[in-house]
Amino acid sequence: MSSSLIQEDQKPAGAGEEFKSGDAGLSEQAEFKGKFWVYGGLFTIPLLAPAVLIALFINDDDHPSSVDVWTMVIIPFLLWTLLQFVCLASLSNAFGTDIVEERNESVSIKSAMITTLSHLALVSALLLTTVIGMLLGKNGVTLLAKWYGCILMLCVSQTIIAVIVSVLGTLYLEPLSETAATSFIYENLIYFGEPMTMTIAGFLNFVLAVLLFVFDNYGVESGVMGAALFWVVLMRLAVTYQYLSSWKNPTLSAAQREERTLIFDAINNPKKSQTRKGGSTSIVPSP
Repeated sequence: MSSSLIQEDQKPAGAGEEFKSGDAGLSEQAEFKGKFWVYGGLFTIPLLAPAVLIALFINDDDHPSSVDVWTMVIIPFLLWTLLQFVCLASLSNAFGTDIVEERNESVSIKSAMITTLSHLALVSALLLTTVIGMLLGKNGVTLLAKWYGCILMLCVSQTIIAVIVSVLGTLYLEPLSETAATSFIYENLIYFGEPMTMTIAGFLNFVLAVLLFVFDNYGVESGVMGAALFWVVLMRLAVTYQYLSSWKNPTLSAAQREERTLIFDAINNPKKSQTRKGGSTSIVPSP
């Protein structure tokens, strides 16, 4: 592949960038997209369902048997944890790609990524301190209390991953030149998307734990109302993400998009040789 990534970094700031307020992209982005709300609503229902099902159908016995603990807490929680981490592994690469897909050549990808990782580390650290306070402030032996503790521990583990991976990414980026940093980021997109996915998952489990607390302390009615409220919140966030992710940078040329498509294909399919004009496609910029 041609040294497209290096050539992007060597272009003068603002080169090739032109945007007029009358462009069609502006009106398209402002349009109401009902499918985004449908997708957001349907996607977020399963995310809140575990807390509602746990609160409504698990017997809140003060002295549960070991069989009940295993069958109604430990095994379902392990399956829920496994499902989350499998989904997060696939989403991390998608988020990493999303971050750099629409970037301008006049913007330092190194500085932008360091700033992003710093913000994510800060947000995750704040969430971590909140969750630890929730974990230490309540105890109990009921099945609902055990679920509450397990979900908070899952949240703690995810926020720790988000903080540490953000710090590691920043440490390895700092000493690199802009060209080397571009290569490093493109070849490790999954690790630059992981802090975002882990932070989102941490907030999701935080919400589930709050719902369990409301069900346990304020009754079914308050819990159901809380679940409905959180569903609206998560749906709104899902819709916002879809709008932002679907935006196309009007200052990028068709050639730039083609080059990036080839790069992302090589990243997502490392075992498949990608060819273009008789040559091989590499995700590493040529010197």
